[in-house]
Amino acid sequence: MNKLTDLIDNWTPDPNKLDEMKDKERDSLEIPPFTESERAALLKKVLTKSNLSIFDTTEEAKEPIQQEIQKNVPSQKTGWNLRWNQKARKRRLFPVILIAILAMATISFAAVTTIIDPVFLTYLKPSYQEQIDALQNSAILLGQESSNNGYTVRARQAIGDKNIVYVLFDLVAEDESVFNLPYYNFSSNNITVENSTPLFPFSFPGGHGMGYFIEQMEDEDPDDNIRTFLLCLNSSKSLLNKKLEIRLEDICIYHSSEPFEETLITGQWNLEIPLDYKDASITTHPMKRISFSGTDKSVFITSLRISPISITITAKGRGVSLYDTAQHAGDSTGDIEITLKDGTKVNHNSSGTNTDGFSFTKDQTFSNIIDLREIESICYMGVELWH
Repeated sequence: MNKLTDLIDNWTPDPNKLDEMKDKERDSLEIPPFTESERAALLKKVLTKSNLSIFDTTEEAKEPIQQEIQKNVPSQKTGWNLRWNQKARKRRLFPVILIAILAMATISFAAVTTIIDPVFLTYLKPSYQEQIDALQNSAILLGQESSNNGYTVRARQAIGDKNIVYVLFDLVAEDESVFNLPYYNFSSNNITVENSTPLFPFSFPGGHGMGYFIEQMEDEDPDDNIRTFLLCLNSSKSLLNKKLEIRLEDICIYHSSEPFEETLITGQWNLEIPLDYKDASITTHPMKRISFSGTDKSVFITSLRISPISITITAKGRGVSLYDTAQHAGDSTGDIEITLKDGTKVNHNSSGTNTDGFSFTKDQTFSNIIDLREIESICYMGVELWH
């Protein structure tokens, strides 16, 4: 049903109210009604201005017109003037049309909003709409493909911030063969990040603070020809507006006994993904002193960057070089502790550190997306960095 048309066509005004409104408006203006000659002159000016033909206004010429009006007007028994009916309908029509235009504009705006892939919703576990909105602001739809030997690797979506990026991609069997074994992967992979500016190309080798892992996601449909994977990459350098290059080699399957790995398909698949998503991070500079266990020198936390999906802190000072040369039993750097206003402790999926002798970087990705407005405190090595 066309609600807008029905609203206009089925609206029947109260004739007594319209006559009352007409009389009040005429009395308030104290303007006498137009004479017949004034009406004819005004009509002639309007038609001339509109480039319309000027028809005869004599009584003989008006008779067939009046007959046509009588035939098309639903009822004249009420005695209210047709001209006022049309005016009232136009007044009602304008706000209705305006609302419809605004609604269409809202729909158009929503259409360009990135819809979060259901796999990401399951992985990052947003709890309410504001958290989903935060993901949408940092997500980009992909579509890059690479095919070889009857198999295609297709990128689906990326979500990231300044130092962390998740890339969701599918492995598709083109002959619709079913992936019915529990675990598939690639025997080798090479992930590099390059500057998108041609004048200054560079990559981040592992020694310069980049790490990643590829994880097979839960199979959405065990009877189809698709398996979904997630690449999680973190970097001590900014990822924003860089290009991510993914090279995957040889599809393999894994067994619980020897041979543990078996090559299923040989080949190479390459994807190049621009990391042009929006960064939702907040950066502060705590300038707080901390001490690493195993050293007698301190360092300063010079920056703290946090987004809904990850956190990175950077420390500088002489204690960094001492930490590099000290013997460590396990991870002596500890975890970044985040407490929400309701007392909840934020858990993390992954954690990593990097040092270069001058600076120390610690990052963590969250098990659940968090609302930055709900943070009560952030502590590291017993020192409060955010409150």
